[in-house]
Amino acid sequence: MDFIYEAFQYIANVFGSISDFFMSIPDLILEVFTYAWYWGIKLYLAIKISMVEMAYEIASMILTDYEVYTVLNAAFNNLAPDLRHAAYQLGVVDAIRIVIDGLATAFVLRIMGW
Repeated sequence: MDFIYEAFQYIANVFGSISDFFMSIPDLILEVFTYAWYWGIKLYLAIKISMVEMAYEIASMILTDYEVYTVLNAAFNNLAPDLRHAAYQLGVVDAIRIVIDGLATAFVLRIMGW
């Protein structure tokens, strides 16, 4: 008698497992789409970051070709020695270069359609 009870229990468990499988399909589909969107957004952000890096490289090449840094250095070299030293110590030259790099990168990004 125990054998029949265990057989019925086994069959009930099999059908329960099949039922659980079909009940979990919507959750599985939701998890697949969530994972796909996660990787899609991650890829989108990686592409955007690499495009900004590429735009910065292009802007640096443009600034080098048009000798913007040379003009900037010449302008600071025309200052009085104590004023020039103070500007270098306070980081004014680096700040101006960062602003120029940012403006040139923004220009390149606008040309690229951003």
